[in-house]
Amino acid sequence: MDQYMSRKFDRALSELTGDGLSWLPWVGKGYSLSNRQRLLVVGESHYCNLPGAVAARKAAQDHGATDTYTRGCISDYEITDPQHIRTFQNMKRAFIGQGNVDSVEFWSRVAFYNFVQREMVRNSHRNERPNGLDYFQGWKVFLNVVRVLKPTHCVFIGVTAFNSFEIAMGALGLPSEPVKRLDRIGGTHGRMAGVGLGDKRLKMVGIQHAGGRFSWSKWHGFLQRNCEIDVFA
Repeated sequence: MDQYMSRKFDRALSELTGDGLSWLPWVGKGYSLSNRQRLLVVGESHYCNLPGAVAARKAAQDHGATDTYTRGCISDYEITDPQHIRTFQNMKRAFIGQGNVDSVEFWSRVAFYNFVQREMVRNSHRNERPNGLDYFQGWKVFLNVVRVLKPTHCVFIGVTAFNSFEIAMGALGLPSEPVKRLDRIGGTHGRMAGVGLGDKRLKMVGIQHAGGRFSWSKWHGFLQRNCEIDVFA
């Protein structure tokens, strides 16, 4: 894993594991090499009881770790033994703008974590979804993560978290820009919001969750119009 991932931020990130962060974010080897752009990609949640997920979690625990699950998923399923998971495949295509994406190159350039830091359950009896409190609490964790990683660009894969953004920012006492609804692609409007962190403003953009019917080519155009991301150039 270490040959593809940076541990530059690990000490500061580890301090957050006692304040709502369950799993350390993936940080690619090249994430902080450029002074121009740093891209943080924010997923939604982990289904930790699925067969492959159980194996990944057990492997982490066997190595004495409980906070490396997200990193193990990226390393195992996207780099070491690609599983062609639909969400990740569509997500990468939306950023790159083509069907075939070099996973090693992609993951070396981004940071990634899931907004909801509580395990979801999916089985024949239950398909759990994050609730309102999960999303509300997720904003505090998100802000702590971005204070450490200092991204210049932030893209959410899924837009539901934006429903609680303004309430959460008000509760946390942070200056923010209201959520804007942008282009509609399929059944989803893109989202945009901003938050002030010290003397910096972080812009956040949300796109449709990439796990279902998803037009990666149209969302690629959306990202080009609204993010001006060049970390893959």
